[in-house]
Amino acid sequence: MSGSVFIGLVTHPKTRFPEASGPAGLAGLLTQELTSLGWSTQLSVIAENLVDSSLLTLTQSSITNSIRREMAIEREWNKFQHQRVGAITGRILLRFRELFRLAKTHIPTASARDSARRQILRLANIETAHLTLLREGEESDADWVLILEDDAINPDVPGLSKELDSNLRMWAGEPQPSYVNLSRSFSLDRLKHGGSLTNEGPWSKNSHIVSSTVPFTNTVCAVLYRKDFVQALNRELTAIPLEPVVPIDWKINLALMRLSSKGLLGERDCYTINPAPILQGSMLTDDLDTKAR
Repeated sequence: MSGSVFIGLVTHPKTRFPEASGPAGLAGLLTQELTSLGWSTQLSVIAENLVDSSLLTLTQSSITNSIRREMAIEREWNKFQHQRVGAITGRILLRFRELFRLAKTHIPTASARDSARRQILRLANIETAHLTLLREGEESDADWVLILEDDAINPDVPGLSKELDSNLRMWAGEPQPSYVNLSRSFSLDRLKHGGSLTNEGPWSKNSHIVSSTVPFTNTVCAVLYRKDFVQALNRELTAIPLEPVVPIDWKINLALMRLSSKGLLGERDCYTINPAPILQGSMLTDDLDTKAR
């Protein structure tokens, strides 16, 4: 037996990608392929909304607090990433973004208020689904935990499975990354990473493994976590309250910063595959025009 992998899928009843949770979706196909390669696999799908509006404070004040909290985490993240070049301009632009978003919430129309409330509720459901799957992954005691969102796409699942199989076997005998960014969401040039990058070798014939001296993320569309790191990450995420509601991407960034400050996350703990093997379908529509799901 090669080892064990827990695969979790985040989706919802009104998804644009309903096939993702079926047997022909990426999560189901990966589970089948990795099992055939000798891995012990477990698949869990969160397809329902776990939070309803009665559990949230959907007032004007709570919506404002959510925006302010998200922007505060982003400012902290920029500082963590040592964004010195254009720092003053960046802070000014960030402040303008915040003011613009806050102004939009005060548009005196029922439709605008309802839209803001729906967005907050959707973000809360996405966060709760991610946290539930991360806890399930920890409880499964799997060696690796792969969390996918329903817009995660790969046109060659057998090929991706062999890449995962090959690299996970290689890492079994070497220092392992804490987590691996597997989604092609933002390019490395667009990501706000402040550390120096090191080429750790090939992921496949077309991609390389890149490590960073300062941990960073590339959305949470497709992230592979090491077993013991999931435990540490869950502890930090549990300490962050649901409200103010902000995107789970930013709450994970906040948790990473806290782990780094405690010395539990450092150089070469963060890997990114470049170019990444999994496309984020909701962002890369141009790529999807020429690739089958």
